[in-house]
Amino acid sequence: MVRTPLLACLALPLALWAQPVAEIVSIKGKGEHSLSPTSGWRPAQVRQKLDAGMWLRTLQDSRMALLLADQTNATVDANSTWQLKAPETAAPRRSIIDFQKGKGRFETKAPTRSFAVTTPTGLAAIRGTEWLVEVEDDGRSTFTVVEGEIELSNALGRLAVGADEQGILERGRAPYKRRVENARERVQWVSSFSVDPSMYPELRPGAAIASRYAPALEALRAGEIERARTLLVPVDGRDEAPVAYFLLADIAIYR
Repeated sequence: MVRTPLLACLALPLALWAQPVAEIVSIKGKGEHSLSPTSGWRPAQVRQKLDAGMWLRTLQDSRMALLLADQTNATVDANSTWQLKAPETAAPRRSIIDFQKGKGRFETKAPTRSFAVTTPTGLAAIRGTEWLVEVEDDGRSTFTVVEGEIELSNALGRLAVGADEQGILERGRAPYKRRVENARERVQWVSSFSVDPSMYPELRPGAAIASRYAPALEALRAGEIERARTLLVPVDGRDEAPVAYFLLADIAIYR
């Protein structure tokens, strides 16, 4: 009679590990998942449930949205790589992300002290409700806080970063921060801008010149931004419509 509760307690950590730590909500372009960051990448799927330890990445001109176990919404931009870490047994709804490179926007309606993001240059303990992380190839990590607060730390120190501030983690340097004007506007601009040909009447279905740029428009609908850019680049001797240059400018901002 005593063995049943004991076995249940022993099984609890395994059960927590087995619980999905996130689910893919949407994918624009191409996203992949793997058990190892160096091999075995497979196409990710919308509504795919993700276990702890899973690696994810977005390819060129792509974006992926996730719902994490603590109900945090994450939108990760192109050319990003990150890992979903296992929660601690004492906090089964804790979300831990190892963000290796790229850009991600996070938002939650129920901020807690249990969200953590690690990068190659340090750790961010999240207490905010909306923030952006950008990790460069050399590991330099920038956290832009819209609401709430985060605490950055590495071997050289720790630092609290509040709303309308950016905290930076670099190799060989203690965390530091700077003030930013209207962090919400920056985060929305960086993470939400998209190329939308339908905003130009000349490119809407049935318009006189829409068929002329049909291959480029089809590439945009498929999320193939670089291919669309190549198709729109002016060719010597060909007179391009002004709207083609507007669309190229939009693509330059998106990239």
